[in-house]
Amino acid sequence: MFAPGVVIYEKTSRWEALIKRYFANHDLQVRPCRLPAQVLTTLAEMPGSVTVIDLTAGAAAGLRLITQVRQLVPSGSVIVVAPESLADLEWPAREFGALAFLPDSVSEAELGGLCARQLPDRHADLL
Repeated sequence: MFAPGVVIYEKTSRWEALIKRYFANHDLQVRPCRLPAQVLTTLAEMPGSVTVIDLTAGAAAGLRLITQVRQLVPSGSVIVVAPESLADLEWPAREFGALAFLPDSVSEAELGGLCARQLPDRHADLL
């Protein structure tokens, strides 16, 4: 078992890089995953982690993953990032359990801050 961190489902490393920059001065694991199954395995190893799902990695797979994450970790936080073209998926994502649905133009401070606020043992210096 590992300490809580941020688990990211994406096909590229865009959000991984952004979140790592935000937490650069903190001992926090940021674990990228390219497959939904990897997300679930990683969350089992890192209980209390925040999950970031990029819907450009596959909208249908991303929506299913929200449900799977919430079943595995009912109290877990899921943050979805999507382009404007997928904005109509906000309410289905929220119904499946997403805490937030953010545009892909989200800033480092906004996404990183939201992740920090969801960590179970967050520290004031993360916010």
